[in-house]
Amino acid sequence: MRERIDQMVAGFKDALEGLKDVLEDLPAGQEYDTGYEAAHAALAPIAWSKAVGDRIDTPEAMKVTNVSRQALQKQVRNETLLGIPGKTTTYFPKWQFDFHQSRVRPEAKRILRAFKSRGQFDPHMIAAWMNTPNADLGQDTPAHVLENGEEVERLIEVAVETAESWAS
Repeated sequence: MRERIDQMVAGFKDALEGLKDVLEDLPAGQEYDTGYEAAHAALAPIAWSKAVGDRIDTPEAMKVTNVSRQALQKQVRNETLLGIPGKTTTYFPKWQFDFHQSRVRPEAKRILRAFKSRGQFDPHMIAAWMNTPNADLGQDTPAHVLENGEEVERLIEVAVETAESWAS
């Protein structure tokens, strides 16, 4: 781990050398805080990727479901499909898809409806919740329960309970 940190620090220093003219405009006393924020900004996409789990991009989701980009975006707007905006594409958590039947899992739509109906539809929060071990599911993740097709009704009950707790 130490070697990886050292490599990042070296890369950061090299980038700063190339930005000396910009660095001169930084108000004195803000160097540490700016560097700290830069590290968080640089690693935030990796942290979110870890939190939301495996995902596919728009072109792959189009292939899986055999629908157009517009149809996918309509489902995202209607909050019947979870889409996480990226820089140049929308990412879709894999747990939503039945890859064998080339469709969005109906149970995934029910889970999303549970959050939507309680006014708690935040794609990042839902995706992170789906990938967090849950005591009510025997420490399994909701995504794993959904993908395995076991205890799906219990999963939907837990989703409703979670959405209600977030709303209060």
